[in-house]
Amino acid sequence: MSAPMTPDREQEIRTREQAATPGPWMSDGAEIYGTLGGVLMIDLWVGETLDVENQERSNADAAFIATARSAVPELLAEVDRLRTELADQARATEYFANQSRRRGNQLAADPTRRQVTPVEELAYDMDTALVNLPPAERRGADAVLQVLRARAAAAVIPFTTEATS
Repeated sequence: MSAPMTPDREQEIRTREQAATPGPWMSDGAEIYGTLGGVLMIDLWVGETLDVENQERSNADAAFIATARSAVPELLAEVDRLRTELADQARATEYFANQSRRRGNQLAADPTRRQVTPVEELAYDMDTALVNLPPAERRGADAVLQVLRARAAAAVIPFTTEATS
């Protein structure tokens, strides 16, 4: 696996993508052309690959370059979408962690309570918290709730404590 892409490298790719001849592009053998309405335009010649010893590879290179003209913007958009989703999940995780700490503090402060909420009550508390999240922050919350339920069901999360009196 390679090292994570630096912000400078990503910006370089975005800048080059924006400066290139608009796409989509098509290849005709080893030559690459721009298109207009999906029709190959000979007068929008973009470039050519040349491997005199291997014409098949030259044609494959041209097809790859032509496809990359549309694929690179799609991949950049996917990077942006995944970053947004990751940030949403991080916010949801932090929200649930805060709710869990708050609930734990409430329970620990109750001298009459000898047992922390059972799995069903925890799930109810989390479902209630999820309903109150704005839609943009709710994206990753369902996944977090599923993980919490699975861990609780597997007894990974302890649910008993001593009263503090």
